[in-house]
Amino acid sequence: MTINGLIKEISELMLTVITALIIAFFVQAEVLASTEVHESSMENTLFENQRLFIDRVSYKVTSPQRGDIIVFNEESSEGFWSSDIGILLEDYITKFNGEEQRLRYVKRVIGIPGDEVDIRDGKVYINGEISYEAYTLGDTRSRELEFPCTVPENKLLVLGDNREISKDSRDFGLIDFNNIEGKAFIRYWPLDEVDLLN
Repeated sequence: MTINGLIKEISELMLTVITALIIAFFVQAEVLASTEVHESSMENTLFENQRLFIDRVSYKVTSPQRGDIIVFNEESSEGFWSSDIGILLEDYITKFNGEEQRLRYVKRVIGIPGDEVDIRDGKVYINGEISYEAYTLGDTRSRELEFPCTVPENKLLVLGDNREISKDSRDFGLIDFNNIEGKAFIRYWPLDEVDLLN
């Protein structure tokens, strides 16, 4: 093989690899991502070190529903860094620099816009009706957020399933739609615990 032929083959290979990396980056930013559970606030549904796939497309066309398990950022960014691509790029940069990545939460949607949510006697009430939540661990007690609470437009009230230890809307308030990264829809690791969520 000539030098020119070798250079051409290397160039084509590099172009293929770069194209594949760009496609993978955009798929992860806009379609499907993964995250790891880092706390016990969603037990007995999710446990520490389990890995989840996140659907990033659904909430671009529909709104979150009660019972959805969502992944969201603690704080919202502005401009480019608030976009899915900006968030993913920032994650890569901070990981490369050995810095701590932005804090993400995995919680369950309890109240959607227009809902009146109340917590009393260890139970959750939505629009005056008791919410039967077989997935919860422990009693639900109010904390910083004042109840009853009416959820405004573009906000959600979220709680962890492990109600006695979860840091959630009772502590940091309602979350903004813009902070949502996506819907957790499948647990894929460990392999013997693969399961669709919700």
